[in-house]
Amino acid sequence: MTYQQFESAKGQWNGGKTLHADFDVNETLIDPRIDCAKGKVETIVADFCDWDFNAEQNGVRRMPTYRKNPEAISKLTPEQYRVTQTDGTERPFANEYWDNKEPGLYVDVVSGEPLFASFDKFDSGTGWPSFTRPLEAANVAENVDSSHGMTRTEVRSKHGDSHLGHVFPDGPRDEGGLRYCINSASLRFIHRDQLESEGYGKYSTLFSKLEA
Repeated sequence: MTYQQFESAKGQWNGGKTLHADFDVNETLIDPRIDCAKGKVETIVADFCDWDFNAEQNGVRRMPTYRKNPEAISKLTPEQYRVTQTDGTERPFANEYWDNKEPGLYVDVVSGEPLFASFDKFDSGTGWPSFTRPLEAANVAENVDSSHGMTRTEVRSKHGDSHLGHVFPDGPRDEGGLRYCINSASLRFIHRDQLESEGYGKYSTLFSKLEA
């Protein structure tokens, strides 16, 4: 959508409210932020939803986009910042999710992109949250880490570029043999019962099938 299209839609939709959008040098929409549409408040999923102004008059929410969000970074705790932005490692057995057994999703604390699920979590005895696989492989990037005199495989979020932890080949063999050793400080946990309200409703069926 171009700037002219946005201005046209803005005049038709805002009902006296405010619509925000950023455009690049070619006047292509980068990151729309909608406070209101057609004079009524719509449900906004954090900072990660955008809207299609060319859709029907009542508005159609598009798939969420995930990015390295400067506002979210500014709200990180010192420990979250140290881990996600400077490749730190939190203390084992002294972090938020190492022993969490509640059902739900683990998303990137900066971008909100879905990373891991509770049904892939296991007790590795290491004191960090451990998973056998990512929930969305496309949201996880792996890099060679040669720091501290050893060679390991670092795990980062694809869109948020947060340092998550490392992956090791010593996980449960019957689950593929991998152990994703992840820092709690890099994650935000969303309970199964809050998936819909937090904008991750499409994953609810995964838990329903497991409980059936």
